[in-house]
Amino acid sequence: GSHSIEVICYASFSDDQPEVTLNPEDHSAYGWFAQDELDKAATDKKGLDDIEFQAINRGFDLLGGKSLRF
Repeated sequence: GSHSIEVICYASFSDDQPEVTLNPEDHSAYGWFAQDELDKAATDKKGLDDIEFQAINRGFDLLGGKSLRF
């Protein structure tokens, strides 16, 4: 088994969240998460300290107006 997280886009919904249809051969689940809800996507195998979660947090930070840190 494997586990991966993919961020397709960052979005703000003005109405109800859109209906999403998954191809069960390609995906087992999806979720919409705010930055303060990312812990809900973490697993025993991929925690919040994982590089993918760090990148997601950085994307949220940039959208929130924080500057790039080098």
